[in-house]
Amino acid sequence: MACVEQVETEFLPWLTQQAVAHLERGMLARAVVAQLVVDAVALKHNAASEAAAHADAQAAAAEAYAAKEADAAAQASAAELAEIRAKATFILTNLQPPVARQEQVDSVRAELTSTAGGDAAAAFEAEKARVAEEKRAQLEAQVATAAEAAAAEAAAAAEAEDDDAPAIEQPKVDIEAEVEVALAAVQRPPASDVTDGDVLSALMEQGVVTKEAIVHGLAVHMLGDKAYTRRED
Repeated sequence: MACVEQVETEFLPWLTQQAVAHLERGMLARAVVAQLVVDAVALKHNAASEAAAHADAQAAAAEAYAAKEADAAAQASAAELAEIRAKATFILTNLQPPVARQEQVDSVRAELTSTAGGDAAAAFEAEKARVAEEKRAQLEAQVATAAEAAAAEAAAAAEAEDDDAPAIEQPKVDIEAEVEVALAAVQRPPASDVTDGDVLSALMEQGVVTKEAIVHGLAVHMLGDKAYTRRED
């Protein structure tokens, strides 16, 4: 009986405690493992986000740098072309050998002059159309207003049965004649002058003259005979 009592009072409580402790350790271990998994997933996600953000930042920086370089190149090219245009007369008339044949220069100049005249004529016709439309609308509105006023006076006289009231005349306006007068006052704009810079730019756009040919011609002009003399060491 003593053994049974010892088992019940000492061994079974100890065994229960050990079993509970074992279960608690297992639960704690599983909780730790689960938390480690959560932390690993979060760390991986954060690392991926940081890597993506870093890649986006690098791409944005590269794009900004490329845009800056392209803008700088465009400005340099524009400045170079402006300098060439400023020396257009000298380039077209003084460089030897010529950057373009005289007949090519004359042809382009004639074409640009014709285009300038056509542009002036088109602008003149557009201005005439605008003036005619505005003048016609203005006159039609005036005629409509006058007609409404005359109709109102006629209605008032009829309602008053005033036999002695003077006859009301409808407004008479020759709209087209007034429009013609307005059109006659429109000034024809002068055609734009065609400069040597315009001619040289057109020749370059057509590929007849290249920037390299101009640079070469300027170098030859500055160096003179030295440009054709080979230096011997």
